[in-house]
Amino acid sequence: MAASLRASESGLEIVDRARRKKGLEKQASSWCGDAQTSVATLKRFWRRKPIEQPVFVNICKAVELDNWEDLVDNSPLSQTDSRTEFFACDDAWVGRKDLISELAQKVQGSCRLLILLGIAGIGKTALAERLAVELQDDDRKFHQENFENQQQASDFASVAIRWLEKWGERITPDDRKDTQRLLNQLVKRLRSNRYLVVIDSLELILKGNEETGWNGFQDQWWAKFFESVLAVESCQSLIIVTSQDLPEQIPARYKNFWYCQELRGLTASEQLALFDQTGLEVEIDSPNKPYLERIGAAYEGHPLALRVIAGEIGSQPFYGNVAGYWHKYGHEIEEVEKAIEEAKTKGITASADDNWRLDRSTRELRKNVRFRLEKTFERLKNDVLNAYRLLCEASVYRCAVPEEFWLSHLEDWDCDDQKQELALDALRDRFLYDQAISYYKESLSKMLKIGYSLGVGKVHGSMGNTYLAIREYERAISCYEKCLVISRETNNQETIGSILGNLGNIYFALGKYDIAIDYAEQHFIIAEKIGNLQGIGIALTNWGNALFKLGHHLEAHKKFLRAGKIFIQIGDVRSEALIFYNLAMFQADLDNLPLAIESCDRALSIATELGIPLAKECQELKKKLLREET
Repeated sequence: MAASLRASESGLEIVDRARRKKGLEKQASSWCGDAQTSVATLKRFWRRKPIEQPVFVNICKAVELDNWEDLVDNSPLSQTDSRTEFFACDDAWVGRKDLISELAQKVQGSCRLLILLGIAGIGKTALAERLAVELQDDDRKFHQENFENQQQASDFASVAIRWLEKWGERITPDDRKDTQRLLNQLVKRLRSNRYLVVIDSLELILKGNEETGWNGFQDQWWAKFFESVLAVESCQSLIIVTSQDLPEQIPARYKNFWYCQELRGLTASEQLALFDQTGLEVEIDSPNKPYLERIGAAYEGHPLALRVIAGEIGSQPFYGNVAGYWHKYGHEIEEVEKAIEEAKTKGITASADDNWRLDRSTRELRKNVRFRLEKTFERLKNDVLNAYRLLCEASVYRCAVPEEFWLSHLEDWDCDDQKQELALDALRDRFLYDQAISYYKESLSKMLKIGYSLGVGKVHGSMGNTYLAIREYERAISCYEKCLVISRETNNQETIGSILGNLGNIYFALGKYDIAIDYAEQHFIIAEKIGNLQGIGIALTNWGNALFKLGHHLEAHKKFLRAGKIFIQIGDVRSEALIFYNLAMFQADLDNLPLAIESCDRALSIATELGIPLAKECQELKKKLLREET
């Protein structure tokens, strides 16, 4: 991976003076064009977020600052911003503040069940997570159930057993056979303990589908469960549900204890805030504002659609030029405006009530959002083919570094490191990581219908890679575990080993080093069994990293040395360079500076010969080691 840099505070002040001298706005499209980068990346630069070194250099040189090295912040990155529990919220979250405050107040009163309704992509899960953050305290225990996890049974009895066992209850064989008893146990547990339970995608356990709508529960015990929670005299727990439709069995007579919030799109001001958050100019006197207001209104403030459009505007060839984007693609927005107006008119004509938005317009909005994503994919294919390939390719082999897993999709297309980074940046700039997941889910649905289990396993693996690349670890684990089940059924030993390695990497990233070691050891055993030398080397490397974190330095060193010998044996010089780089870091931590410099030199020599980005990381490390030695 190419080195990533971020500006220091004093460096930003220098850049700010330089851009003012040239008469540039902070996210000027001309600046983006000169630096050959997107508005989103330029905005990350101003926020002191790490960006690729070549882009950092170009941004500085575009305002005639050749001494870019003096503008870099070399202090270690803080880890306080990493999220390990909630993933739907991100840096582009805007608005809903009044709604969050209102709902938080409501559920702190008599409300035991909060139902968030809305179409896909409207922000239900993100809102539920924001509420969970707002409401969680030391005494309240958090639990999340996502019915998109098709590998787990979703009938009430199975879910009740899962929850109760996780919460420390002992479930007897007789309990498992008696659903009423399970219901009583679960309600009693919720009554007497302060749990915050978030249930995602409830529509998946309802009868119906997206086209015709949903209604009652498939399993009537779910209806009995919700009624029981509402009917008891008191309950200390809170349940937040997200769904695309309201179950008809939620009893109205307990309306004091439950509340349904229909989630619509962002307001006009929130739409502009979202565009601003993604790096576009939205000031009152900006010529962009009228175009962005029309785009926001056409898609009714749908956050996913607006983020995708913002990503297109901020990327090449527009670099934030909204008028240029409208000149080329404004007819698409006008088609959407026309369609939504027709849907509204037909809805009012067909019905005396004012619920046209809930049914006809909701379906129309779904269609419009789908149309927008298809257009984006089509343009991505034409403009940045490698990014399109990266989005669509399913991988079989995964290596040890998360983004390299992701980028290994492009190796079969003869893409060098620079082209791979450009492809990944194209997806980041267009906010298309989420669309990768949507693509894989659609592929998964089709393969499940035709019973293609091997394909299902590959798609789960690819979805896991995508979630891993954006550090959504819980979702990655879920996908990998599904892939693991299918791979074991088909006895695909190489894939089993790779998935175990991936799971180990996730637990390493989460700081659960004992679990990481267990997975690395399992990966090693399988790789050794099938004679996969590269797999053995990767497993040993991961194993050594975890051992080192636990303070088992001698054992870790042995693992690194053995892995290095294997990489030399099979001619994997790239991994060999990485091993020596790891050894240099290892020796530096032990204050063995001469050995650290020796290992760093070997890594630098190999990386320089290969012309890979690791060479620059080695140069930086060597400078640091030499400073410490003197």
